[in-house]
Amino acid sequence: MTCSPPRRRPPETAPALGRGEPRRQIRALGVVTQRVIWAQNPNPMTIKTAVVIVGLEPERANLAPFPGLTVEKLKAGINAAGDALRALGFETGSCLIPPEVEAAEAMVEAYLAKHRADVVVIGAGVRTAPEQLLLFERLINLVHRHAPNARICFNTQPGDTVQAVQRWVQG
Repeated sequence: MTCSPPRRRPPETAPALGRGEPRRQIRALGVVTQRVIWAQNPNPMTIKTAVVIVGLEPERANLAPFPGLTVEKLKAGINAAGDALRALGFETGSCLIPPEVEAAEAMVEAYLAKHRADVVVIGAGVRTAPEQLLLFERLINLVHRHAPNARICFNTQPGDTVQAVQRWVQG
């Protein structure tokens, strides 16, 4: 069970962060006001789109519907998808979850509480397996609740993750 934090390009090629901190409410003498804090950045459009890849732990995924796919190939494909997205300018993170609904839901909820998610990719192992229907429904509702502005997309295998993301945003 692992969720990895978002990864960015190495510092020498990564652009400066854009407008940083969100609005904060300040309570002064019983009056709530809002203050906006902005990071110093000449180009506020350099904030990267954050992509989160959610999928079953490769060792516990049912690979039978995917002929020729092995645990090693699945791991390599997930890593390659993240690398390809980063090369296109996206910030990426992954959350590889167990098939047990409650544990998986807790992991994704914790990840979304700590990290921004502009796009959430839900892997085919969760989406296409009939035995994972409840998990799939719970994940969709969880993403909707904790990342309401995130685009949700689906891949059919790790090799088409980039295309799934690009259907909704450009890097």
